[in-house]
Amino acid sequence: MSKITRFWLLAFLVAFPFGRLTLLPDICVVGLLFSWLLGWRSWHRGVKPELLKSIWFFLLACLPSLIGHFSWPGLFYWLRLAAYCQLYWVVADLKGNYRQCLLAAGIGAAAFGLTQYCLWPDLRLATIWGWDPHYFRAVGTFFDPNFLGIILVLTLVLLFEQPSWFGFSFTYLVLALTYSRSAFLAFLTAAAVKKNLKVFLAAGLLLGLTVLVLPQGAGGEGVKLTRTRTLWARWENYQQAFTLISQNFFWGTGFQTRRVDNSFLFIWANAGLFSFLAFLYLLKQIASQAQKKFFLTASLAAIFVDSFFVNAFFYPPVLAWLMISLGSRLTLARSGYRPRPEQ
Repeated sequence: MSKITRFWLLAFLVAFPFGRLTLLPDICVVGLLFSWLLGWRSWHRGVKPELLKSIWFFLLACLPSLIGHFSWPGLFYWLRLAAYCQLYWVVADLKGNYRQCLLAAGIGAAAFGLTQYCLWPDLRLATIWGWDPHYFRAVGTFFDPNFLGIILVLTLVLLFEQPSWFGFSFTYLVLALTYSRSAFLAFLTAAAVKKNLKVFLAAGLLLGLTVLVLPQGAGGEGVKLTRTRTLWARWENYQQAFTLISQNFFWGTGFQTRRVDNSFLFIWANAGLFSFLAFLYLLKQIASQAQKKFFLTASLAAIFVDSFFVNAFFYPPVLAWLMISLGSRLTLARSGYRPRPEQ
């Protein structure tokens, strides 16, 4: 049964770069969990990963809000959230290192992003399908430059430990073409986690040169790094979230019934104070497990920073990336893996 589970996991990673073009990632997660649960002897008798209790404490803390403000979309959202969180346990149980697969998936997402930028840079017509009117920005198959940006930053974090000049240069080029300021800040944050002054200064210099050479103005408001319209839009979104929180302080308004462009305000506004505190506790536990593991600490820090500007923590591809990385950490710890020493 473990072979079937591995097949579904690899199928998910193959489908990952296709983003929102298909429902394949969600289908693969369902197939993966179903096959894994059928092999109950493995997961029932196996060692439970350290973060499992914290993950389920958070998930269960969200239920009162869902029950009090029941909706079918909210229920399905919670079920998908729970399914993606279980990737952590599945990967840990499979005892496989899937970091190389994540790296390939991230570079695949970058390739789709560059292809879209070259062939279909004007997405203003996509507004009829509910997408934002992006113009001359790399959005890839995620149809959002900010979410593509954080995926590329996570890919670059892996490339910090597994240096490849071509892979790094290619991925960073597409990151630059997203014009995502939150992703740029997340990249700089990840470099700071390295605790190497040369790396941080190099990252800062690279970002500075990027700002200078990126064409701005010809593609409209979206490619202006000094744009303020999106800042005001986010501020209005935050104000709406604070209003919802003040009106539904303890129990929220019902899971995934309100869009909030901030993961922390999102969980409080939708699921209430207790879910928010459970989420902070989960982050604390993840940070504790990530200590002395650069790729985990940097990934968590990048997502943390990005989540103040977009709902990165609860975006399924980002959540899946984090959970697979955490599960792989357990495998690496068992095998005695040590990253290559810095030169």
